[in-house]
Amino acid sequence: MMTLRKKILLIVGSIILAIIVIVLLVVMMNRKTVPQVDVVPDDGLGIISEPVTERSIPKIEEKLNIKIAPAEPVVIEGANERYIRQLARIFTERIGTYSNQNDNQHIDGVASMTTATMQKYLASQSVAPATEYSGVTTRVISSEVQSLSENIAVIAVGVQQEVRNGGAQAETVYKNGRVNFSQEAGEWKVSGLYWD
Repeated sequence: MMTLRKKILLIVGSIILAIIVIVLLVVMMNRKTVPQVDVVPDDGLGIISEPVTERSIPKIEEKLNIKIAPAEPVVIEGANERYIRQLARIFTERIGTYSNQNDNQHIDGVASMTTATMQKYLASQSVAPATEYSGVTTRVISSEVQSLSENIAVIAVGVQQEVRNGGAQAETVYKNGRVNFSQEAGEWKVSGLYWD
């Protein structure tokens, strides 16, 4: 025998289920069907119905009265090249972003990325502290592998620098340079940075 609680739950559940079924039926009946239309390309409008291949290009050029420029082949960069380019970007941005109030952190930040000779050179390039602020923010905007061999690599970099002196407006400067790498104990190290 069912208790009063079970009877009420059964009646309420049945009513909710009936409402859901009615709503679904109304929605299904009022749904508009979109007629299926087959689209047939109209050659008069220049719509091409075949995939573009080397053989179909002359037909397309003739039909549309245009000349299609040949596409440049896609050059796939190897993982080693990408890694060295990324190292060059990181090094250039870190060493090129400094101020006279950061205690030469830009030099300390790249020490592990450089050869011993380059570390000595960078130590000689420290910025003297001053009370009036001056600083440079460097962003690498382009990088390209110029040469890569087993133990030596040269990466060309293009940078944008914002130079601030005192309270003056920042000046934007563009530079090109190259970052030289040599491999020491199986690890790529920066051996030089040269600005054009």
